[in-house]
Amino acid sequence: MNQYTSFFGKCKSAASILQKRRARNAEWEDNLRHPERFLHQKVNRDGMKRCACCGRLFKPTRFHEDDQLYCKDDECKRQRDNYRARKAYKERVSTREGKIEHYQKSKAKRTMVEEAIGIEHSEDKYARKRNAVRRKLEEMKEKLDSMLYALLGMVVSFGLPTADLVVEKIRDFIKMGEELFLKSIENG
Repeated sequence: MNQYTSFFGKCKSAASILQKRRARNAEWEDNLRHPERFLHQKVNRDGMKRCACCGRLFKPTRFHEDDQLYCKDDECKRQRDNYRARKAYKERVSTREGKIEHYQKSKAKRTMVEEAIGIEHSEDKYARKRNAVRRKLEEMKEKLDSMLYALLGMVVSFGLPTADLVVEKIRDFIKMGEELFLKSIENG
């Protein structure tokens, strides 16, 4: 049976160690999702608070005992900054006007950076791509229209009197074309 010796020399099974680690990790992940729970946390009698990220005790900096939630560890600082950014973003884009304003600011910043670096505006790039696709679609449509008119002229030249018969003849041609296409795939 797999057993590990703890730091103090007591034997514990691997399952109990993993179970405790998973519980601690789940608690930390929950703290990361909801750091606002730690806002009302008071400083204990030793002058220590519990970090909202890692859960360790830390001594808050002077004059920030009430509002400091994270310790000075680098990972905790990253989580703090990430939380602040998410919170600020949610507040900014909570209304339609906020979303529009955020989009305009980010667009202005993006274009300013692109101009400074010397990159063409992404909008111009996307517009050219869109226009190229539109041109290709128009060309394909023109070719298909000319093929359709040729087919209609050919069917009408057979001397069919009504439009329903012309449509029926076109459907027959389509079926014959599909059959020929499938045969060419099987042979080729």
